[in-house]
Amino acid sequence: MQQSVRSILMSLIISAANSAGAYGQAVDRAADKEKPTLTVGEVACSNADFYGQTAAEPLPYIALAASFNLPAGIYFSAATYRVFSEEMKQPFLAASALGVGYLLDVRNNLEAGISYTHNFFPSNTALLQAGVTGTATAEIKWQHWAETKATFDYLMGQSNDYFLTVGNAKVFDLHIPSEKAVLALAPEIAVAMGSQQFYQTYLINRENNGKGKGMPPPLEQQLAYNKFGIVSYNFKIPLDYNRARYLLELAYQLSLLGINALSGPGRANSMLSLSAFYQF
Repeated sequence: MQQSVRSILMSLIISAANSAGAYGQAVDRAADKEKPTLTVGEVACSNADFYGQTAAEPLPYIALAASFNLPAGIYFSAATYRVFSEEMKQPFLAASALGVGYLLDVRNNLEAGISYTHNFFPSNTALLQAGVTGTATAEIKWQHWAETKATFDYLMGQSNDYFLTVGNAKVFDLHIPSEKAVLALAPEIAVAMGSQQFYQTYLINRENNGKGKGMPPPLEQQLAYNKFGIVSYNFKIPLDYNRARYLLELAYQLSLLGINALSGPGRANSMLSLSAFYQF
């Protein structure tokens, strides 16, 4: 499976940027450049996060996504989310998203991409990013002894934010006795930096049951929402089982919130996820 396609799906499902992206053993992307490909994916996760931060209550979710890639590097993607909440009744689909993007091989070991994702949220969704209706993304990946990735996200909607996420990942082949399958660990570390006006929108929506109206916060609080700084340090350990057309992944993520994180500086959030991808 193409590594780039998997990254597209994971970024769409887990939100952007969320961040650090997805890495793993994959066949060379050049092998699929001569024909269009369709990849479908599923993720079940113990808690939804947004750049390492989580909502006030745990929000386990199941997400389905698909990506259609053209040989020229253009791709189209879609995703839906089913969120489970004990405190707040959720709609059957807590969110959905449509995306379009373009990937370019700058050099053999350097890839760049741009994309736009439009999100659709019901008024009573409990997700932290419910006020973000659109995300414009630019990213660059450099393959060397590891993979270094830098992603810039501009978030649009009820408020505007911008994020820069920089990370490194390394694939370790576990050398199972099979010529058609690969079992690998792909540990990843990333730092997410950004502003957090989306969190102000989340608090207002939560206080007003999704109506999105309320008194503006004091000036001091507004300055905190607008401040650009380190939001989280993210550590992820995926275990990937990869064959020619499908991939299974079990992953653990630990996010340590930075001093600028408004949901709780110094707090540690952990998530466990199980994912499956198939490419036609």
